[in-house]
Amino acid sequence: MRSHSTANATPPTETFTGIVERITFHSEESGYTVARLKLPKTDNLTTIIGNFANIQAGQTLQVTGYWRDHPQYGPHSKS
Repeated sequence: MRSHSTANATPPTETFTGIVERITFHSEESGYTVARLKLPKTDNLTTIIGNFANIQAGQTLQVTGYWRDHPQYGPHSKS
């Protein structure tokens, strides 16, 4: 019996809270969203990607997801 490779394992998740600074893209049909989140104690914005039914700039969100490194856009969190 073969064991599964850790390369196929889901990355560990992380939970963090921040304020939605702006919505980069949002599909009304699917809820798929790309947004920029301002985390406490940092000047940088974090890009979050996921399905959000109702998301607005200024809203505080607590998200759980894992980090991915996009070849063109750099690191972001998949929620």
